[in-house]
Amino acid sequence: MSKFRQVWFLRLLAVSPLVCTLSDGGLLLKRKKSSSRLIKWEQFSSGPVRRRGMLFSSIEFQTDGKKETIPWLSKSTSCEFRELVYRRLIELHARRANTALSHVASLVNRSGYLRTSEAQEIAQFGGSQIKRLILPPTDIELPRDQTQPFEELQQWAKSDPTRIEQTRKDFVATELDQFRALFDSVESNPLGFYPVSTDGFKTANSFLS
Repeated sequence: MSKFRQVWFLRLLAVSPLVCTLSDGGLLLKRKKSSSRLIKWEQFSSGPVRRRGMLFSSIEFQTDGKKETIPWLSKSTSCEFRELVYRRLIELHARRANTALSHVASLVNRSGYLRTSEAQEIAQFGGSQIKRLILPPTDIELPRDQTQPFEELQQWAKSDPTRIEQTRKDFVATELDQFRALFDSVESNPLGFYPVSTDGFKTANSFLS
């Protein structure tokens, strides 16, 4: 767990500094001699935004559509706080992106050779899922296995021509591999050289006569 506190001089104003604790369950907010409040990671509807003031900084984010603000943070505290909150959120939303990609894969498998109309339907689905996700920030380095699901889902949402073409090529390659034995058999025994019984011709000739 990681803990962050508001600046100490709030005590001079008879205000108990807020303590923010990051845990697996969410963000716990606690003031001395007051009840604590837990904001679950699933409740976050936006990533944290750092606001810089003349002397201090604040962190803002949305939870269930409501704006939350944590003021009176030092510059270093607000920077580290924002990064660690983002890391928690991206870990969660990367799993959600992977779930969406699993559904995309099922749609692709069901389609066979991916037609343009089917790619457009997948793009609509991908776009609807992107809107529900908190996307990775560009200024924080995150593990590749966490950022890649977002990139792939965005490619589907944008009907990326390269991805669509590769999907079609993969389908053709799979089909060729599946029927390779049949193709090899036809190639080694061309239709013009298959042994044909003459009994059928005799029967046909006697019938015609």
